Amino acid sequence: DTLVSNVDIPPTIIYLFGLDPVEAFEGHSLLPFKDYPEKGVFGEAIDLRSQRGGDIEKDVYFYRERDLKVIYRANLDSWGMYDLKADPKELSNIVDTSPMAAELKSKLKPRVRRWAN
Repeated sequence: DTLVSNVDIPPTIIYLFGLDPVEAFEGHSLLPFKDYPEKGVFGEAIDLRSQRGGDIEKDVYFYRERDLKVIYRANLDSWGMYDLKADPKELSNIVDTSPMAAELKSKLKPRVRRWAN
């Protein structure tokens, strides 16, 4: 039930080869699994072209921690948040009602280009 990320693969490979960890890597080795930190997972989807052929940016960023997922859609400048256990199809946006919304948004904002620049 632990969330892992693809950024954890390079540190895991380094661990398997018995090499020293690389501080520049963002992730953590999945091994030994008992030492793997419980944390959230970030993701993004970037599309620089519209289906109509125009160049636009449609950046979508998300952060998931346990069963909660917060999403920022840059082209709409909008936030969404979902309880994936109660709402796995992400139909009921709880960003305005969840007491966890501000905390999860604060974890995602540094990853979003708009705030990172």
